[in-house]
Amino acid sequence: MQSFTGFVEDIDKVDYYQFSLDDPADVSLGLDADVNLYLIQDANGNGIWEDDEIALLNEWVAFPESINMTMSAGTYFAVVEQSSGNTSYTLSINLHDDMHDDMDDIQVDNAGNSIGSARDIGTLTQEVQSFTGFGR
Repeated sequence: MQSFTGFVEDIDKVDYYQFSLDDPADVSLGLDADVNLYLIQDANGNGIWEDDEIALLNEWVAFPESINMTMSAGTYFAVVEQSSGNTSYTLSINLHDDMHDDMDDIQVDNAGNSIGSARDIGTLTQEVQSFTGFGR
């Protein structure tokens, strides 16, 4: 599992996280705060969020937010959007595999403020990583 701590507010309403999958996989994303969660697959690889590329959006789901689905290989964006007020959150991304359960790397960085500046968290693996950031 990988966890990312962030903050959305009136001057920084949206945080973007980019990740890729080399192979199809069961993936879950979860949030511990009342914010909106979108999952986008950049199907054509142009780095632009197009209407037909939304894999799933959970803006109307009751808190806590979560997405659980089988994803094909490719590049994805997890988008965290302010729902109301200033909100701290932790986004968890888990590539499901019962064989691996250890924590190896801890990195510190911020999420990007657009798809073009999305924090690239790399290819999902079975390793557990935590990322902490504070947006502005």
